[in-house]
Amino acid sequence: MVTQSLRERLKARRRAAIQRTALELFAERGYDATTIVDIAAEAEVAPRTVTLYFPAKADLALANTNAAADRLKAAFTARAPDETILDVLDRWLLAEGTTFDPDTVRLVAAMFTANPALRAMHNAVITQAIDVSVRAMVDAPGVEMDQFLIDVISGAVAGVVHAYLGAILTGNDVKTTHDTAMGFLRAGINAVIPRSIPPPAHNHSRTTPESPACPEASDFSTQHAEQAAGRVSFS
Repeated sequence: MVTQSLRERLKARRRAAIQRTALELFAERGYDATTIVDIAAEAEVAPRTVTLYFPAKADLALANTNAAADRLKAAFTARAPDETILDVLDRWLLAEGTTFDPDTVRLVAAMFTANPALRAMHNAVITQAIDVSVRAMVDAPGVEMDQFLIDVISGAVAGVVHAYLGAILTGNDVKTTHDTAMGFLRAGINAVIPRSIPPPAHNHSRTTPESPACPEASDFSTQHAEQAAGRVSFS
């Protein structure tokens, strides 16, 4: 078990405090009306300290979203040989439902309500993570699926994930929501997906989000989310 040093713990607390302050201000004043200077003043740190932890203002708003996307990529990359798409999603969905404390969930929900463009950016980041992860998995050797079927599966997963995360933000019970989401996915995907997808290769040459065979998988940047949403100012 790796333990953090005192310095690392202090840095983590400072980072969390800065982000919390930003979420509160984005919800209260609006994203566009809130500056880095405003956030620094409320958090009682220098503006440079804010940008040290969060280089761009959007990074403050989408830190939780980017972390969730990274965890999804990691879940697909680290899947066991006998795990299917549904198995990976099952674990990830349940874990995401319990990752954040209720106060953080409340702040994020309030921020999205006050700033619909941020919700669109959040959706774009998660959708891209799902699309690349699912495609990397179904592109495994020996799997024959046409483009339409891949699009159907990716779209179904994205729709359910967005609904699930939205329900969690509004206070729905995690276990009940998880069971409903997975019940829908299992019924739908099992009806169209090949019964078995070959397990990851053990020669370390399988396609992962970091491999050259899938270069776009490493880019879940805020910039791409901004382009997808197309409505948020960063001035």
